[in-house]
Amino acid sequence: MKYLIRICGGINCKNNFSDDLFKEIKKIIGDNADISIEKRSCMGLCSSAPNMEIINNETGETTIYRNLDFNNISGIIKPLQNF
Repeated sequence: MKYLIRICGGINCKNNFSDDLFKEIKKIIGDNADISIEKRSCMGLCSSAPNMEIINNETGETTIYRNLDFNNISGIIKPLQNF
């Protein structure tokens, strides 16, 4: 697995539809074995909910994405599938 996607499961993120975003990301990645997704505990970024982090397991680089919505999630995830 090259990428690990973690969706914040804190209450502010849940109130801003992080569970629905989680489901949408699962649809986008489908059965891609190079990308894994999981929920994690609160990231402490409540003022910018919902939040997500993407970890590149090859480089160790972590990128945080804030204020996610259904309009920007596809543009973040799809490029990971074309590496």
